[in-house]
Amino acid sequence: MRVLFDANWWVEGPVSNRQVLREIVTAWNADFPGDEIHITVPRKDMKATSVCMPSGIHLHGTIFSQHALSCFFEIPLIARRIDAEKILTQNFATAWGRRSYVFLHDRLFESNPEWFTRMELMYFKLMTLFLRRSIAVVTSSENEAAAIRKIQPDRIVSSSGLAIPTNLEEVRPSRPNSAQSLKQFVLTVGRLNVRKNLSYSIQVAHMSGFISPDRPMLIVGEREGRGDDLSLIQPLVESGEVVFTGFVATDELAWLYLNARAFMFLSRGEGFGLPPVEAMNFGCPVIVSDIDVMREVTGGKAIYLPLDALDEAADILTRITPAELSKVGRDGRASTSTRYSWSNSVRRIREAMTTDSDLERL
Repeated sequence: MRVLFDANWWVEGPVSNRQVLREIVTAWNADFPGDEIHITVPRKDMKATSVCMPSGIHLHGTIFSQHALSCFFEIPLIARRIDAEKILTQNFATAWGRRSYVFLHDRLFESNPEWFTRMELMYFKLMTLFLRRSIAVVTSSENEAAAIRKIQPDRIVSSSGLAIPTNLEEVRPSRPNSAQSLKQFVLTVGRLNVRKNLSYSIQVAHMSGFISPDRPMLIVGEREGRGDDLSLIQPLVESGEVVFTGFVATDELAWLYLNARAFMFLSRGEGFGLPPVEAMNFGCPVIVSDIDVMREVTGGKAIYLPLDALDEAADILTRITPAELSKVGRDGRASTSTRYSWSNSVRRIREAMTTDSDLERL
C-alpha cells in the first residue's frame, strides 16, 4: 500500500504534535515494511528532514507556508503524481476526498473557544470546513472520538491511542539544575495556559499541605495561548514553594518523573493528555482532574480531583497516605506497560484506513 503522510510538523510546529507525527511514521515504517511511505514537508525543511527521517521513506516538498492550504491544495496534487492509495493528513483534510483520512488531534477549540485566542480560532475553523472532504477521521482518545461524532455525525471516527515517546523511554535520566538541592518535590508538566489550570493545581496543593518550601511544586513548561491568572500564587513563587523550571531536556524530564513524589495534572480538557501517561510509565503517582478523558487514559490508576471545588479537592489530597500514593505509582506503571505502544496506535490507524476502502468508491 502506498501511503502519503502530511508531515508538515516534522521539523517545526507544536512539540507534542510533532512528536506524535514522528512516532507514527517511524512505527509504521518498521511494522509494515511492505507499505511504501511518502511524506510531505515544507520545502525549507527538506534538508533537515532528510537527515532525521527513517530510511526507505520518500520525501516531497510543499510550497505553501500555511499548513491548511498545503493540505487542501498541494497534497492532493502530490498524491495524484505518485498514485497514493491512501492519504493521512494532520487536522486539515485535502480537497481530494476519495482517499483522504485525517488525524484530528482534538476539537477543544469548538467545545471551549474561551481557551484560545481570536486568531487561533479563525485558523482552527478551517479544520471543521475541510473535514467534510475526508472519508474518515482518526483521533487519539475514545473520549475525543465521541465528541467528534456528535459534531460530525456523518463522519466515521475511530481512536488510535498514543504512547510514551521513544526518546523518553530510552534516555539515561539526568538530574536537572533546578532540582539539585531538593530532597522531595511535586511535578507538573505542560503549557502554562488557562486550559492547563495551573493556578488551581497550585492552590489545591498548597491548601492541602501537599507542597511546601521544602517540598516545592516544579513546573516544567512555557506560557502559551490565553494565560492563566498566576497573580494569586505569586507569594508562593517568592517563598520557593513553587518553582518554574522552564524548558528541560528529555533526560532531565525522565529524572523528574522518576524522582517526583507525585505528578499533578488538573487540566480542564485534553484530546488525550500524554503527560500523565508518561509519569505513570516511570512509576510516578499521578493526580489528575476528574474528567472523562483523564479516566480513560489513566485507566483508573490515578487519584482524581474535582474541578472548581477547591476545598473538596484539597480535602481529598490531604487524606491520601504515603502508602496509597506508592500503590498508585506501582499500579500505574504496570498499567502503561500493557496498554500503550506506538505499534498498537499504528495498527489501529491502518485498520481504520483499510477497512473503509469501500467508502472510497462512493
